[in-house]
Amino acid sequence: MHRLQGIAVSPGVAIGEAMVMDHEGFRIPRRFVGRDAVEFELERLEKAIEASAGEIERNRDAVARELGDDYAAIFSAHLQMLRDHRLHSELVEMIRDRHYSPEYTVSRVMRRYAKVFQGLENSYLSERVNDIFDLERRLLRNLLGRRREELDDVRSPVLVLAHNLTPSETANLDRQFVQGFVTEEGGPGSHTAIVAGALEIPAVVGTGPFLTDVSGGDLVIIDGDEGLVILHPDEETIARYRHEAEEHRVWSARLETLRDLPAETADGTRIQLMGNIEFPHEVQHCVERGSDGVGLYRTEFLYLGTEIEPTEEVHYEAYASVVKAMNGKPVVIRTLDLGADKIVRNLGIGTDQSNPALGLRSIRLSLRNLPVFRTQLRAILRASVLGDVRVMFPLVSTLLELRQSKMVLADVMEDLEERNVPFNRDLRVGMMVEVPSAVIMIEPFVEEMDFMSIGTNDLIQYTLAVDRGNKDVAPLYNASDPAVLRLINMAVRAAEHGDIPVNVCGQMSGSPTYTMLLLGLGLRQLSVRPSAIPEIKKVCRSVTIPHCEAVAKHAMTLENARDVKNYLKEDKEPMVRHRVRIRFRKEGDLRLISHRDLMRTFERLFRRAQLPLAQTEGMHPRARLRFPSALGLGIIGLDEVLETELTEAPSTDELLASLQNHAPPGLGIYRVDVVPPDTAKAAIRRATYEMMIPADRRSEVSRRATELIASPSCTIEQTSNGRSVDVRATLEELEMEDDVLRMKISAAADGGISPRNVLTTLGIDDLPEQGSVLTRSCVELR
Repeated sequence: MHRLQGIAVSPGVAIGEAMVMDHEGFRIPRRFVGRDAVEFELERLEKAIEASAGEIERNRDAVARELGDDYAAIFSAHLQMLRDHRLHSELVEMIRDRHYSPEYTVSRVMRRYAKVFQGLENSYLSERVNDIFDLERRLLRNLLGRRREELDDVRSPVLVLAHNLTPSETANLDRQFVQGFVTEEGGPGSHTAIVAGALEIPAVVGTGPFLTDVSGGDLVIIDGDEGLVILHPDEETIARYRHEAEEHRVWSARLETLRDLPAETADGTRIQLMGNIEFPHEVQHCVERGSDGVGLYRTEFLYLGTEIEPTEEVHYEAYASVVKAMNGKPVVIRTLDLGADKIVRNLGIGTDQSNPALGLRSIRLSLRNLPVFRTQLRAILRASVLGDVRVMFPLVSTLLELRQSKMVLADVMEDLEERNVPFNRDLRVGMMVEVPSAVIMIEPFVEEMDFMSIGTNDLIQYTLAVDRGNKDVAPLYNASDPAVLRLINMAVRAAEHGDIPVNVCGQMSGSPTYTMLLLGLGLRQLSVRPSAIPEIKKVCRSVTIPHCEAVAKHAMTLENARDVKNYLKEDKEPMVRHRVRIRFRKEGDLRLISHRDLMRTFERLFRRAQLPLAQTEGMHPRARLRFPSALGLGIIGLDEVLETELTEAPSTDELLASLQNHAPPGLGIYRVDVVPPDTAKAAIRRATYEMMIPADRRSEVSRRATELIASPSCTIEQTSNGRSVDVRATLEELEMEDDVLRMKISAAADGGISPRNVLTTLGIDDLPEQGSVLTRSCVELR
């Protein structure tokens, strides 16, 4: 088993067969062959080796004729490697003895050899790894023939492992079959990461080199929550992650109950929670999750994955379908944001730009390609009569760019009027605020637009001078950086002063870590990927604006990103919580479980009862459990106390009935109380314990009990830690009644209660091991 740490860019867990994508795009179709097919498969291998050798010989001879023997020597080396006896024997052995398919055998063996070469200190030899890959591809090509598959040809469930994926390649992934992906390159803010979130499949990027460690068909686990990739997992790890996947499903199902509820804070402030989409079909995800509209429609994906430039009708049909699906709710259509890592060659974007992120992209590209820009604007205007359509220009850095864009829009409007084509003359026009220059000049910008949206992905990149797609500087790409927060605050204040709506539509808005901060800064609109809507809505409904403002105020005083993020993780929990105190009995087998296992028992119980728990963070519901005093192993608890917190005010009768219905055997829940928020946390004041004493020891125990209760003090040394304690200081009552020893003990200064100290003093600490049961029958709280 091998673990890789990368950057989590799309949540969830995926377990499945690897599809390793290299420059040739080969996929291993199967891993094993039947016993009766071994000889046939060995014959296929031999034919592939001979065919590959013939190709190499022809290449060698052609190069020798044109350039001489020295240049042809590399092919001679390839031929020597291909016909190496040790390599051949290893290939044959894996097929004959392990029944691996020839394709899987070639991939596994050649990648192991490549791994060895990569680890060599000799630079000349380490560079020969490309020769190994060349041989692997050649053999696979001859084994698979026409069966080489591209990403959009996949027809069975796989996890894609690649050096890198372009946004267009990612956009063309078929969610039905591609269940997750991992790339060696990439950063948290890359467009590939954004598309992964839109596809709602687990994804990890920036792992560093690992493709030599895995072959097509190998079992792989992708943990999109923690950024982990596990190659060749063992059975225990597989079982654990299958449980994680089930927890994720249960968590998602619970969040679905919020669909028809408004994103309204606990003190009644309405938050507009909208969806970001890349493809028209994603609008259904927005509808299904109760979105207030589409806050960002990234239209450039109409261009990616196709060699044909979309016509006006293609644009119109895409926009119209989204607008109609939203049924009157706002749809903000962003004009083309091509360039940087989203390359479309027929639009004149040069691939030789030394710094494409600062080159010809976004609104600059549209203003340079006016026919393309006008085509898109015509389609948007035509769709504007179908609903609440708004247009937004991306990456505007100067007032001149905004004014030029608005002039082109006005010109297109005039053309449509002359042709009597209906459109909304009062179409709202906005811009993306995603470069520092726009924030610095925000006041004059506000005067010329109807709304604005803060694009944090690019704003972070340009503010911190960090390539959002570069894994080597990924730790520096941080939405928590004070410089970024100050720019967001400046933009929001300007929008408030100019009385125009302001939205945040980057990945930052879709992270629950930042929800309270953004609300505290004054944001009342958030646009997130559709899959994040329920979780962000849950946070919104659990907080108050004054608390959010206090969080934002403190965060703005911090001087570095690490401190801000740590603070937000600590303070982002819902302010409005309802404390619940549960009284229960612990009997039967449950008296033999540890305190940790008892906590897990209650966590499972709360999940089954579907309680609205106050959770710590992320997708995993973790109950806030607190036992005022934990019982030791073997003690039966007939009156025990647990405190937890809920995000919604419960009905005590309904809550008690639900817990009783779902409780496991041995856990008797008999009372539930809602505790006022200003009540101190429960602590045990005193407790009563009872134990049956065998007949042959009752007289001696009775005598010692009488002496102990009459003594002003009695010091013993605890065997567990060697410390001296005065047993009498906390012992309030002690008596023998028939065959029952009863003791009432108050809590010590540290809050603990230890009946075993009393048993030791009476000389009967051996009785629990001999079958006498110690019972805690009554607990009095402070």
